Amino acid sequence: MSVEDNGSAGQTADLIEKRLTCIIDASSAIILYKTDLFPLLLDVYTVVMPVSVFEEITRNSSYPGANDFSDLSKQGRFHIIHTAKIDTETGEKIPLSLDRGEGDVISLFFNKIGNFIMIDDGAGAAYCRKNKLPFINALLFPRILFLRSFINADEYNDYMQKIIMTGRYSPHIISFARGATEEDLCFF
Repeated sequence: MSVEDNGSAGQTADLIEKRLTCIIDASSAIILYKTDLFPLLLDVYTVVMPVSVFEEITRNSSYPGANDFSDLSKQGRFHIIHTAKIDTETGEKIPLSLDRGEGDVISLFFNKIGNFIMIDDGAGAAYCRKNKLPFINALLFPRILFLRSFINADEYNDYMQKIIMTGRYSPHIISFARGATEEDLCFF
């Protein structure tokens, strides 16, 4: 399903003109792949990932989606960016306690490669929250699609249930995602 299937041509053209760039981590990419939402993510946002994330999700060709992620990258559907841990604008180093992929995702953001981060790693999300970096998790993506009328209520409920069953979310995070308003998510 593409964005054009659910929205008017004018709505799709407006979206493309205003397309944001999402920097995604491995957990989020895998969750969206397993729940059939990764192609829709590529339709809605320009998607970039650090090479470390791409290597993680394609390392073993028997891993869910590994071959599809490779094919999508060859088709130019998302961008793979080389990066290294950098000093932020404040001179603070990205914590070594983060996994390499999550640290590289944050590094890309500090290098102004994207507008926001999609991250499903708890430590990475905590770092984003503490440092006021714009981020969402995979569970919020269906909510964004629903609030913007790209999917209907039944699709929204189905996607939310699939993601809840696939990911590891606390009741608090699930409750927030289900109740997030347009105002909460207007940046994304």
